[in-house]
Amino acid sequence: MVAVRAVFVAQPIRSDEGGYLHAARHWAPGEGEFVYGDFHVDRPPLLMAFFRLAALWDSDAAIRVITIPVVVAIVLATARAACLLAGQFTARWAAVVTAALMCSPALAADQADGVMFALLFVMGSIAAILHGWRAGDLRTTVGWGLVAGVLAASAPLVKQNFVDAFVFAGVLIAVSALRQPWSRTRLGALAAGFSAGTVVVVAALAAWIHLEGVAVDVMWEDVIAFRVEAGQVLAGSHHSAPMERARLLVVAAVASAAVPVLVTWLVWALRRPRSLAAEHWALLSLLGWSAIGIVLGGSYWLDYLQALAPGAGLAAAVVIAGGGTGRRLMRGLALWAAVASLGAVATTTLAYQASPRAWYPQLIGGWVADSAEEGDTMVVAYGNSQVVEAADLPTPYPYLWSLPMRTLDPEQQRLERLLDGPSRPTWFVVLNGLNSWDIDDDGRLRSLIERHYGPAATICGYDVLVRTGVERRLVEVPSCAGASGELP
Repeated sequence: MVAVRAVFVAQPIRSDEGGYLHAARHWAPGEGEFVYGDFHVDRPPLLMAFFRLAALWDSDAAIRVITIPVVVAIVLATARAACLLAGQFTARWAAVVTAALMCSPALAADQADGVMFALLFVMGSIAAILHGWRAGDLRTTVGWGLVAGVLAASAPLVKQNFVDAFVFAGVLIAVSALRQPWSRTRLGALAAGFSAGTVVVVAALAAWIHLEGVAVDVMWEDVIAFRVEAGQVLAGSHHSAPMERARLLVVAAVASAAVPVLVTWLVWALRRPRSLAAEHWALLSLLGWSAIGIVLGGSYWLDYLQALAPGAGLAAAVVIAGGGTGRRLMRGLALWAAVASLGAVATTTLAYQASPRAWYPQLIGGWVADSAEEGDTMVVAYGNSQVVEAADLPTPYPYLWSLPMRTLDPEQQRLERLLDGPSRPTWFVVLNGLNSWDIDDDGRLRSLIERHYGPAATICGYDVLVRTGVERRLVEVPSCAGASGELP
């Protein structure tokens, strides 16, 4: 795992990574228009804390380095939970399945994203709740419950919908209490510790909001209400792109062995519904919640599938523990997952080495950085915030991704005022059509750009514009053709 993820460190960062890093480098909670400063970010503070840590280094690759211990911890926590569920031998197979899925570019696991960091806390919480559930004395039970509660409540502070550990713990405790009335005192102690841990996290969040001077209504609007508004925008937009991504997501889910593993587990569970233990019902609920989150996600990005990885590892462990045909089949699926993951890693790595064009955001941003002067600013239309991060220039437009722009500036009024005002950016990069999503039907934005900007360069087929009346010493345009081009 460490060797595979080390390969990802040398690959270009993507849009989400670039945007989070850019916002983290300009970190100013309570001082700007939005939660973290001058840029709209719709993610909770714990995710931004990881990117704030990465922003302490100049290299964007730092965030990929951070994912190495994070994913190692996810696999170790899954293996420990599998050991508690089904025994030490099965934990090894759980580790294989989880490691394969959490390192597969087919699931966008080569990137640093919210799903990955949220799973760190989810799986830590599940391992802790199982420790408390099996503990023999009340003090140990409460202690593990407290740890589990802290970790469970931390997950939605990374990505809002990751309440998976709450689902697992709730079902585990409820079913155990129904089936084992004599253990209700111990289960009550476990639930009390879990609840106390949740309260600790809520109190810590409240303290951070107070100390940083972040307005509660701003936090609510940016992190909660925006997600509802953005969902309405997605629901009302053209469905061709999301449906195409949904088809790709299904293919990736099957080819990576995630779906075959889960189907095998489901068949195993349905054949013995009356003999399913409390922990099996908890696992079934966990996998069901993960599947619901993927379906309701709306955009169907590949990284959604990572939510299945730890649950798939636990499912593999339970089936292997049962012996028989299921054990042999699940071992084969685990090896399938490993081979598929390594194949995806090799394919992706060769693609980046063979085509400098794959680095076009970094090539464009680097060229602008080399051609810019002190005081220059930049805007990219629309999204592709890794270009802004690579250019290392401030941007006066607060929406670093297309969805916030489409949701909060749907008529482009804010962008148009910026381009027609004295603070218009020095550089303007066009990576998507100006009328994407029919957002510039009347051509007002195009007219403003044609009036105030002129061509500076075309890099990898994308236009880089410079403000009219501004003269810059432009460096040589990098090549995007052929495998011999120099990569950043």
